[in-house]
Amino acid sequence: MKITAAKLTKEAFSNYGDFILPKETDNKNGQRIAFYGDKLVGLFSMSNMASLSILALEKREYIINCTEKHANTEEIIGGYDTDVLFHVALSSNHLLRKEDFKAFRLPAGGYIRLKRMVWHYAPFPVDKGRFKGIVILPPFTYTHDCIITELDEAIEIEG
Repeated sequence: MKITAAKLTKEAFSNYGDFILPKETDNKNGQRIAFYGDKLVGLFSMSNMASLSILALEKREYIINCTEKHANTEEIIGGYDTDVLFHVALSSNHLLRKEDFKAFRLPAGGYIRLKRMVWHYAPFPVDKGRFKGIVILPPFTYTHDCIITELDEAIEIEG
């Protein structure tokens, strides 16, 4: 099965979380310093601490064969130096189905906040061979609040 990566809009992404595209934040007042505070706030109910981690990935096929979610923690990812494709799916009482998955394109430099219980995994670079970005979570979330599952049948993303 194939899913097509959609444009990231507030309406299309609202069930999964929020996003910000810093390139669209323009200093229209002509100030030398412009601060846009608290534009993307994550809920970290398991901890009052946040940790910034670096994610470095190689270009690979746009195939979803693994996904993860966090039961108690939201996740903020982004700051990639290239556009990326990523998938999401809402958690429900049924087993994951292909039709549950959506894909989006996050422009370079943008960030997304994933709500708790939203399935996701490492993004796919659109243009580069190797790319880096940021993951913001409470320390060690990946050891105590990370549910990972392999898919029975891979899903291809069309970018």
